[in-house]
Amino acid sequence: MNNPPLTRIEELVKAGFSKNNIKKYWGRFYLILSVLDSHEQITFDTLRKKFSDVSEDTVKGHLKEFLSEYTEYVVNVRGFYPKPETIIKIAEIKNGPVISTNLMQMNFECKDVVDNITMPLHKDFIDTLIKDKTVNNKVVIDKKELISLMYDEYRDFTRETDNGLSSIAGRLNEELIMKALENAGMDRGKDYVSTGKNSEGDIWVYQNAKAKIRKTLYIEVKSYHARERFLRGLHDINQEEKIGIGFFRDPSEFNPERTKSLLTAKPIAIYLPCDTYKKLHDDSKRMTTTRQEKVYRPFSLFVEDMKNYNKHGALKPFS
Repeated sequence: MNNPPLTRIEELVKAGFSKNNIKKYWGRFYLILSVLDSHEQITFDTLRKKFSDVSEDTVKGHLKEFLSEYTEYVVNVRGFYPKPETIIKIAEIKNGPVISTNLMQMNFECKDVVDNITMPLHKDFIDTLIKDKTVNNKVVIDKKELISLMYDEYRDFTRETDNGLSSIAGRLNEELIMKALENAGMDRGKDYVSTGKNSEGDIWVYQNAKAKIRKTLYIEVKSYHARERFLRGLHDINQEEKIGIGFFRDPSEFNPERTKSLLTAKPIAIYLPCDTYKKLHDDSKRMTTTRQEKVYRPFSLFVEDMKNYNKHGALKPFS
């Protein structure tokens, strides 16, 4: 366990945190959370009540900063999502740095952290729904009534909960990919950037500034399912230098017919998790881009390809 924040003030200030904020917010967070065991949880509202003189958003912001340094307390705050970078930090503490060959594994590790934050909320809600329907720890309920509860109340609850979950899931995928680039020695802000909303692609990788004509590679990032959003996202990038990457689990989403559709968006490559790539239909694996390069590539090539693009303005040949 880390030392209490107040004994680390100088170290934290050197890292860029405000001494005043550490004393005003972090100390109180620590006093509340440090007495909990590893599986005990409290709600954000419980912490919020200790700061009646400031807004909820202010408390959330400081709590996210605190958890970025004291990652061991992330799962103690029920339903509260830390920064995506904090979740990745937890995964790296457990498994080592994010690299090309473990991108999918690290995605699952991050998902476990998110699930540990989210699932207790669902358990509490379901317990409330069925509290009058439980006998000797068994649920006794009419099937029609159960369907009604799940269709109406639980569906509304999951829709509300999923808003925050979808947001952090998307950010996590992008941050994982950028962390792999960072760990390979690429410079965020110089060699690549996160574009934010309403931009062409989610990440841009730049050719080295020494090039006479500096090219940019536009990257569309998706999570577990390609669906139509992936194709639409690639089409929306009105650039010749573009690729897609996602933590796709279903190789059938990239069958030959689907691949023909994806190729209409003219990506120069699409990167898939290694296991998904191995299970592709042979005809899909053979299909090529307008540059006569195979369209699908495994995750294991991604970082080296980005480093090559940064240096030469092109992906490494792949056949």
